[in-house]
Amino acid sequence: MTVITDIPAQSDSGSEVSHQPTLSKRAYEVLSGTAELLEKFASLLGNQYSSENPNGIINFGVAENTLMQDELKTFLDKALNLKDLDFSYGDSIAGSTRLFKALSKLFDTYFNPVTKVLPDHFITGSGVSAVVDQTIQAVCDEGEAVLLATPYYSGFDIDVTIRARGMIVGVDTGDLDPASPETLKAFEEKLQELKGKGITTRAVILCNPHNPLGFNYPKETLLEYCRFCEKHNLHLLSDEIYALSQFKNDAIENPTPFISMLSIDVKKEVGCHPGRVHVLYGMSKDWGSNGFRIGTLVTQHNPQFRKALLGTALLMKVSSPADSLWSALLNDPQMVDTFIKTNQERLTDTFNHCFMYHYSEPGWFRFTFCIRRNILDTGLKRFESVLGKHKKAAS
Repeated sequence: MTVITDIPAQSDSGSEVSHQPTLSKRAYEVLSGTAELLEKFASLLGNQYSSENPNGIINFGVAENTLMQDELKTFLDKALNLKDLDFSYGDSIAGSTRLFKALSKLFDTYFNPVTKVLPDHFITGSGVSAVVDQTIQAVCDEGEAVLLATPYYSGFDIDVTIRARGMIVGVDTGDLDPASPETLKAFEEKLQELKGKGITTRAVILCNPHNPLGFNYPKETLLEYCRFCEKHNLHLLSDEIYALSQFKNDAIENPTPFISMLSIDVKKEVGCHPGRVHVLYGMSKDWGSNGFRIGTLVTQHNPQFRKALLGTALLMKVSSPADSLWSALLNDPQMVDTFIKTNQERLTDTFNHCFMYHYSEPGWFRFTFCIRRNILDTGLKRFESVLGKHKKAAS
């Protein structure tokens, strides 16, 4: 993309009056890098399929779960209960005591934490992307590296680099089982390669469950990540945003259950300082609510790190209505239990009815199937029509 930065402006009389106002170097980097991609994404969002727009785009590429939308709308339409405090800056820079308490219940019930998750262990923000952005800014100086295994969720490219100025480095683990502890050998090689180039590595991102490959990491691999991070004094960010979106796949025998980093005593097991381990979570995926923009970071053993994040927390503060609604949902244990079980059943059903990012082997793509059946079938018929035409043309 060519970025023009110095176009003379014209006055009403036609004479030259000034130059186009100059932007920052950071802005020009965005314009020459991700701006075009985001512009295309924006145009997609503006032309989505619906009953009012039957010729619109059915998006199978973005991870949005619409299977529980009817239940969510019914519950949340009745749940909004704003207090006087909600019209102010609230009772915490990092979020709200209301949401912290609700999240504590969720984590203590479903993530099996070794240490009880307390309200002062949270930082919340307007989506996990915003939380990652602020986290990387707190742990990395400009140009320092963040490692993660390929293939990976492409949104991390933006989250890590655009504002936080970190360097995201994908680690190709080759033909190894991507869930194997042996993959950390590739991380060691990559870290040493970067070191030889004078690049400091500061953090590792671990997606568990994995995005886009969809597997759960076994405990031995999680511990190997901890050993690696302890050896090199790195922060470990465990992205667990799909933790409760488990579903049955008959093609996989003896599937590995989800194990949260919060459930492992990393100090006792492998001598890893627990203050370097942090967990990311949010409302977008397990709760089918990307648009609410609520993410959280759980850091139980590093008060200095949390205090540093408080310095930028206002830049990503969750709105009071969104905070109130998710809190209401999480504070209803019967609704939470029913929602999680029903969502998992529908994921299984939709997956069976149907039947990738930064990958070194070309030809793979990600197909998001957790879409309401009527829209899913319309999209599949479009695929069938297009592929059928290509097949006829090829023959």
